[in-house]
Amino acid sequence: MHGEAGHHTPTAWDSERFRILGLLQEAPRNNGRVELDEDLHAGGRLVAVKVMPKWWVCESLEAWMASYPEETECPWRDITITQYLSQQASFQCVCEFVGLFERERDGETEFCFAMGYSSGGDLFAWLESSGLEVGAERESVIRPLMWEVLRAVSDLHALGIAHGDMSLENVLLPGADEADRGIALPPLRIIDFSASTGLRAAGTRGKPSYQAPEMHQSAEYDACAADVFSLGVMLFTLAVGNYPWRSTRQSVCPCWKYTLDRGLLPYLARRKIQVGEQVVTLADKISPSLVSLLQGLLSADVAARLTLRDAMEHTWFSEAGMVVS
Repeated sequence: MHGEAGHHTPTAWDSERFRILGLLQEAPRNNGRVELDEDLHAGGRLVAVKVMPKWWVCESLEAWMASYPEETECPWRDITITQYLSQQASFQCVCEFVGLFERERDGETEFCFAMGYSSGGDLFAWLESSGLEVGAERESVIRPLMWEVLRAVSDLHALGIAHGDMSLENVLLPGADEADRGIALPPLRIIDFSASTGLRAAGTRGKPSYQAPEMHQSAEYDACAADVFSLGVMLFTLAVGNYPWRSTRQSVCPCWKYTLDRGLLPYLARRKIQVGEQVVTLADKISPSLVSLLQGLLSADVAARLTLRDAMEHTWFSEAGMVVS
């Protein structure tokens, strides 16, 4: 897979180049965080800096793999693939790779992975602020967003890379302020390639709600098809405002077990939501064409699961005039 053989030597952090503006996110799992910095050598542009303690990143990919042989999310993979993708003219939906730096802070050595900043926030933040009821209007708003996500992941797969952790949190939207400055931006950017693989993979990756069911088996699986399942969970969540299930392990979540045993449509007919003063089922509010698309994306049978091209050619898109070129 692209990026596994890459070697990066971090350069010394230049405090006269980067000015820390604030904290964007914390990562308690490894004592990391994401900072918002100003790059004074590039006209004051904003950059997102993923800060990771050296004890977690280690000296190199090889040292990291020796220290964490069972771990499927690798920081070096994220760094290398982001750099690789930012150099590919055929893939525009990635944050610009700015550099990898090393610094001492509060007595600890840190690796700082700097990349371009998208001020529009992620799709999860967009979902929380959307305020639209489940139904036709909501579908019309999320349709172009999902179309762009499918197209971006399709381009990623064409380069031989499966993401492994597609989720609302890993899709960024450009902000209105960036568009106002006339900056040429793609409509969205995919981030966090730490769980990415080649076209085949083994082991669980990503967040429990998004994991394709075949990830829980011991056999190798089609990593692109697993991405498709995750995209189905993304679409469901955008359309409904909540996840379809907590996990795709049968013993963990009864919602997934019910869907696996009886199918998605019976599950939608059973799951109730509040719309105004009424209590209705999801089957009552989601359009038949969207139900059909979700059934294809979320099939537990990999052979029956839609490909990305099939998904983009689905009537839910084509009836709105979106056609694959």
